Parts: sequence; structure tokens; C-alpha cells
Amino acid sequence: MAGGHYAACAAQPLLEHHSELDIIVIHEGEQVLGEIVAAAANLNDDLPKITGIASREDGQVRFTPKRRTLDDPDILPSPERSGRFTPLRECHQLSDGEPRML
Repeated sequence: MAGGHYAACAAQPLLEHHSELDIIVIHEGEQVLGEIVAAAANLNDDLPKITGIASREDGQVRFTPKRRTLDDPDILPSPERSGRFTPLRECHQLSDGEPRML
């Protein structure tokens, strides 16, 4: 699963060219992630019902309807920031235009 600005803007090519990705969350993912986890037991039937995602179905990239944005983002809990954060890798766009994890 991927999300964030780049993934939301490039969902189609990411799913077409990166088989390790199954789902792209389009825009706000805080609520979507919970819905995906709740649907895990019956993902094939329930995933198409989750709004605001792109996924693969029968080898084709499918987009569900757009999710309405949150009217009040302050309802979301603050992220945990007391622990140590170490970036795993950096993503760079190479001359062929494809992002690569380095």
C-alpha cells in the first residue's frame, strides 16, 4: 500500500509498473487505512466498496469513487512524535523518470 502526494498523483503508473503495490490511497488516508484493515477478512469483496483508493482487479487498475475530504482535520489524533525517527531510504527520481528507492 502507498499513499501521499506522489502516490495519489501517479496511482495508475505505480500500480501498472510495481507489482509489490496492491493499493494506492488517494489523498487523505487516515480513515481509509482503518477501513482497509477492517475489510481484510473479505478484501476481494469489500475493497471495491472503500472510497478514495486505486487497486488492481483482474490485472487492471481500478479507481473507487472519490472520498469526501474531512471538514475538520482537527478531529484526527495528533501523530506520535516522542519516539526516534530514522528514515529508511530516500526516494530519488532518476533520468528515466522512474522513482527509485536508494
